[in-house]
Amino acid sequence: MKNLEPSSTWSAYNAAQSEEKTRFVALLADLCNTVPQPSRLPGAGRLRLPLSDMLFAAAYKLYVGFSSRRFTCDLHDAYANGLIDTKPHFNSVSRYLSDPAPTDTLKYLVALSSLPLKAVESDFAVDSSGFSTSRFVRGYSKKHGKVKDNREWVKVHLMCGVNTKTVTSVEVSGWTAHDTNYFVPLVERTAGNFQLGDVLADKAYLSRKNFKAVEELGSR
Repeated sequence: MKNLEPSSTWSAYNAAQSEEKTRFVALLADLCNTVPQPSRLPGAGRLRLPLSDMLFAAAYKLYVGFSSRRFTCDLHDAYANGLIDTKPHFNSVSRYLSDPAPTDTLKYLVALSSLPLKAVESDFAVDSSGFSTSRFVRGYSKKHGKVKDNREWVKVHLMCGVNTKTVTSVEVSGWTAHDTNYFVPLVERTAGNFQLGDVLADKAYLSRKNFKAVEELGSR
């Protein structure tokens, strides 16, 4: 079967894929540098590592997908290129990844990263997805009549643009959380930055409360 797409489309695709990592780290550094550096944490002394550097390191590690030790050379390259001001130890990166304190800041950065597409995005969709962890939980299964060990997982709830796929708001919860409870906060935060057109969701979000919230925000 012939490829009917113009060759220029593939040229742009190849160029984007070939330059993705270089552009990603530059954009990530600019985004993280918008975060002010707190002088202290509650009950702790002065911070020795810039918060912007640690947010960059945490996001970059997940993007690369390497272990903390193998990721060290990527951090050193970022430091050499002036993207971060320090070279954090891999143990420091792991500690920040397990610390819930920067959660609100990370959610703010997700929303901030979507703003360049404000002029071209008006239709949005809400959904959730699960991420497994390295921890296991034990519970009794009524269906199978026995105790079972299951891998613990968390859910991410997000709203994204239908056309651009940009994520405009995000929440993280435990695996037992019901999706519908996160609909209104996601829509309200998105409406604070975007003009809402259509808001799409599956039946898991079907409720009078959610319909009313969308209607009051001027969407449909």
